[in-house]
Amino acid sequence: MSPGDTAERKPPRISAHGAQFATIAVTEGCLNCSFVVHEELLEYHSPFFRAALDGSFEEAKAKKVRVEASAETVEFFVHWLYNQRLPSKQDHPDLFKLWEYLDQNSYSMAQLNLLRLHVFCDKYDVPVLKRLTLDTYIELVASNSNAPCAAHICIASANMPEDSPICRFVLDVCCKKNTPARWEWLFTPLWEPPVIFYKLALKRYSQLLGQAQSTHSPLDICNYHDHKDEEERNACKAKRAA
Repeated sequence: MSPGDTAERKPPRISAHGAQFATIAVTEGCLNCSFVVHEELLEYHSPFFRAALDGSFEEAKAKKVRVEASAETVEFFVHWLYNQRLPSKQDHPDLFKLWEYLDQNSYSMAQLNLLRLHVFCDKYDVPVLKRLTLDTYIELVASNSNAPCAAHICIASANMPEDSPICRFVLDVCCKKNTPARWEWLFTPLWEPPVIFYKLALKRYSQLLGQAQSTHSPLDICNYHDHKDEEERNACKAKRAA
């Protein structure tokens, strides 16, 4: 399902009297965490949830779907469902702190939260938010002087296909920005990427070394949208520039 497919369905009327609700139950970490949302809103944005809640499965009868994700990631998803945007300073301080808190090395967690939310959207088929998390992640990472840390590489490699836009971007930006010293510092026993990442990195380095100057920057967001042709690519760039 593409981001434009939701336009073919009528927007949900969540203000209507007698609206039905569904529960998203978290199975990772906080086992007792659950989120109650408007069923119609959930189904509008995700074919996965629509199939689960409208079918003949146990989930449809109980109106309860279990997901493999952290409570934080699901909360960010629910926030987007009702606000159609990512968390910001205008939201509740506790939510924004959860979204963008600094770790022990004073690194913002927003990028990692975006990546985890992107993986969630891929797994549970939420196309509009999946595109938003991809674009926002690319913009944040591209504006940073450093490439993604090892945690990003491992999460992307372990959860997404190697030819997915997010994996291609992480690979590109690592090959473009990482110095030999940073490669040595990057990986630890805690965060060790799969062997395939090293194979792909070597292949990408070879491509970059032998590549003539291209019309498209290696970090152009449209490189990761899988546009069907140049016309669609140009239309996307014009829309983002507007």
